[in-house]
Amino acid sequence: MRYLMAAAVLLLAVAVDAGTNAQAAKWCARYNDGSTNCGFWTLRQCRASVSGVGGFCSRNVRSGRG
Repeated sequence: MRYLMAAAVLLLAVAVDAGTNAQAAKWCARYNDGSTNCGFWTLRQCRASVSGVGGFCSRNVRSGRG
């Protein structure tokens, strides 16, 4: 049982550490229905997403500068 608990703690630590190096995408699509998707790396991707359904693209403030 101790080994199982130690393995679970180690796995959790690795998962948390892996998430610290993640970067937020640079663009957010803000749709007319009020929903938001901040998963776009390029403005072209974002514009393609809102095309036809309505909305606009804006910089993701959580992505930092760049």
